[in-house]
Amino acid sequence: MICRLCGNVIPEERMEALPETELCVGCSAKVGGEVVMIANEVRTSKEGSMKINYGGGVDVRFVRKWPRSR
Repeated sequence: MICRLCGNVIPEERMEALPETELCVGCSAKVGGEVVMIANEVRTSKEGSMKINYGGGVDVRFVRKWPRSR
């Protein structure tokens, strides 16, 4: 596979480790990675409850910094 930014060939070892990657190691380091982690606190108590939300949940998503090229 070819790197989306620089056009160099992505090494086979990287493709085996990260099959979804579209960047070579150098370009990934330059842009700070291919994904952004978004974490939002999730309310676990019932609506209208006055209880303190101890141990609330967290919703974690990983979003690509750009649309896939495929």
